[in-house]
Order: sequence, then structure tokens, then C-alpha cells
Amino acid sequence: MNLLGFKREVVEHADCVAVVVLDEQNNVLLVRQFRHATGKFLLEVPAGGIEPEEEPIDCVRRDSKNHKLLRKIRTVMALVPGII
Repeated sequence: MNLLGFKREVVEHADCVAVVVLDEQNNVLLVRQFRHATGKFLLEVPAGGIEPEEEPIDCVRRDSKNHKLLRKIRTVMALVPGII
């Protein structure tokens, strides 16, 4: 605790990237992912971990190689580390 009596929590986690995939009709691709915290399956945008020293856009390209429908990949937004 600090002098004011407040406790600070720090959450550390590995870098990751999330992707919003749009089709020709602007439908968003979602994946169904089980989350233990809720005990339920949730719909989410595809996401994954970034390897050390890897740029986020390179991670997306690496992970999307198996998805031949993905053609145009570009960065539209980046967030700084934090809890949102």
C-alpha cells in the first residue's frame, strides 16, 4: 500500500493481436471461443499471440496463411498496452 492507503494491481501478459475480418458485404468474421472465466462460449474477433520481436502485422500475415480468403491486410488501429 502507498501512503494514501491504496493498493495498485499490475497485470502483465504477452503481446497479442486481434483482427477484424470483413467480407464483401461488410459482415464481420467472429470465432466461437470457450472462456473459463465465464464458463461459456463467447463470440470474438480472431486473435493470437505475437512472437518475441515480431511486428503485429507480421503476426496477422503468419496466422492468416491458412485462410486463403484473406487478401487485403492493413493496420487500421493500434492500442497501447493496458486494460480496457
